[in-house]
Amino acid sequence: MKRFILSILMFSAACSYTLADDPDFEIPQAKKYQNNEDCIADNGIALKSAKYLLSTELPTDAFYAKKAGDFVLLWTLSTPEFAVLFADELNFGLFATCGNDNEKKKLLGEAYLSAFSIYRMETKKVYDFTFDAHHFAMESTLAFYKKNIEYFGKCKALDKLLKLQEKGKLKDELEKKFDKTMKTVASKGAKKINPDRTKKHSY
Repeated sequence: MKRFILSILMFSAACSYTLADDPDFEIPQAKKYQNNEDCIADNGIALKSAKYLLSTELPTDAFYAKKAGDFVLLWTLSTPEFAVLFADELNFGLFATCGNDNEKKKLLGEAYLSAFSIYRMETKKVYDFTFDAHHFAMESTLAFYKKNIEYFGKCKALDKLLKLQEKGKLKDELEKKFDKTMKTVASKGAKKINPDRTKKHSY
């Protein structure tokens, strides 16, 4: 059942995040949240912003893509409703190797957080950093990178994952790294955010 749900979400991602234009909603200015309630109140707009970012065509939509990415980044770092793991080998360390443009590397990371947030809110599975959520986020980020490869430039780490994807070996490779990372989650190079488990999810 889990695999079926994940497949449906991935198919939805591939179909829904292909055409972008100026957003038909106002992306909030990224600002520090004063409390959990204010952050949770923005769940709906965060979901819209995350979906918009993954739909963008770069560089045409770069202005709004960066604005959406900045908001999703702030919201994801602030939400008490789920946790994300920053890990060198697993996700953000890979994006950090993609060229010398920090803004573009940041946008890849924000694409990952956008997909991760979409998975969390649309499956209504909360808090723990699971492989299914990570897998969905990586597949979506790779699709975003591949679609906009002329904008980002070639990235050896992501191209390697795309080759594994073509061979049908990507999921196994991601799961292997995920299991290894989770065993050493407290080690240097891995940082868990949003440790507050006290809030019941609102979506």
